[in-house]
Amino acid sequence: MRHWLLCLWLLSGALAANEGAANEPIESLQPEQESDRIEIGGLVIDRTFTRFGQVFYHHFSRLREDDDPNARENITIHERPTARWGSLIWITHNRKVLFRTALSPVRSQGEAAAQQAWAQVSEALRQQKVANLFMDTFDLEHDEL
Repeated sequence: MRHWLLCLWLLSGALAANEGAANEPIESLQPEQESDRIEIGGLVIDRTFTRFGQVFYHHFSRLREDDDPNARENITIHERPTARWGSLIWITHNRKVLFRTALSPVRSQGEAAAQQAWAQVSEALRQQKVANLFMDTFDLEHDEL
């Protein structure tokens, strides 16, 4: 019985604390600061379905980690299996397609395609970094870029 009373007492204290915050006017709330955002960088997100797509993802992510271990850009590898071409693979960064290929079900082709993809994607990311250095962002916020 004492445990139930203790639980009810703790619950009522938590509800009273929340009521105080809920009664504050909206104007008193502070907007989200740039330093409050938690960003995780350097991810290679796997959106592949087949074994061949997973082999491609494995080789690509290994090449990226070996070549650029401090990468901050998030990249997504997408796959769409087709009966005619095997699998369509494309790599995106910030909703922009950086690489696209058709991957046949030959297992050895996955590593060669991953090497070609990393060469093309790394060059595109380098060009994008240079372009960002010279971009005028005086009147833009972080989410508007």
